[in-house]
Amino acid sequence: MLVIIFYLILGIFTLAIAVQVVSENMLKSKKDCYRGSVMVIVPIREVDPNIAENIISLKNQSYPNYDLIYIADIDDKDTLEVLKKYEVHVILSENLCKECSGKIRAMLTGLHNSDSDAVVFADSDVYYPPNWLEKLVCPLSFRKISTTYAWPYPLEWSWSNIIRSSIWLLGFEPSFLIPLVWGGSVAMRREFITNDLEDRLKHRLCDDCVFTSYAREIRERVQFVIDAMPVNYFDERDLHNWAGRQVAYTINYYKDMIILFLISFIIYSSGIILGIFLLNPFFIFFPLLWTLKNSIRGRKLYPKSLIISALSSLLFFSVLYYIIESRRQKTIKWRGNEYEKENI
Repeated sequence: MLVIIFYLILGIFTLAIAVQVVSENMLKSKKDCYRGSVMVIVPIREVDPNIAENIISLKNQSYPNYDLIYIADIDDKDTLEVLKKYEVHVILSENLCKECSGKIRAMLTGLHNSDSDAVVFADSDVYYPPNWLEKLVCPLSFRKISTTYAWPYPLEWSWSNIIRSSIWLLGFEPSFLIPLVWGGSVAMRREFITNDLEDRLKHRLCDDCVFTSYAREIRERVQFVIDAMPVNYFDERDLHNWAGRQVAYTINYYKDMIILFLISFIIYSSGIILGIFLLNPFFIFFPLLWTLKNSIRGRKLYPKSLIISALSSLLFFSVLYYIIESRRQKTIKWRGNEYEKENI
């Protein structure tokens, strides 16, 4: 009986992975793309390790009709010096809200200083391939908002970086069912940005969460574009705080994603445990299939992405620890600022 249950779990897991891989690869930019004017807005606070690659990549996009602005704080002298060196257009962040995060304050500043037909938000610690913008805005010909997710690329091999990569990769999981907006790569038509949306941003810390919840509320489908995937460089020095912040956002805004994770966790762990108990060598297919799925996503970044994919399948269980641990956190630290968790 246990053997039958084991093969049933393995079959369900294999089918789910297959459907997911096929569905994700259908989420590519299509013909008849959007061609209107675009403003790329990059909030920045402190100098990221790969700032040069970030600026150069954003200045050299293949999309013909776009402008680029960085939004920085007036007291962030080092960042302003770097931006001046690379001759990018800089606007100083305005105090447009008191209860929001510094990033949202910068985003709102950018919105108020642009008159393009569409707006794109990008992050300062990400490398964007030359066709990123062209592919990301393509669906705006038939959608009001589109997004993609970055591949994690640690600058150093460390325990913190490996665990962060494992947690980060979970962000891909709901992309073909219930796409979540990622604020580091999101495009939206001007009509999506209403006064109501701006007012919500002014009272929250998490921009991704506000965009996603607002799109759901007005029943506007978020178009996920897998082939616009950029690369997120990082060297995590405060894993506990970073992981706690991500989990807190997810619990507050994406309860369906927590349910999806728990279902996946139960199937994944029970399959491995039952396979080991039965001394069935096929238990190895659970981490192998998980590795295969992620390696297909990151195939353009071999061989490092293959290593990250393999390690993520072994560290799947670490996420459960941070889900439990995050419940004890009262505040969230982000880019040198501390915020009350209740204001997420």
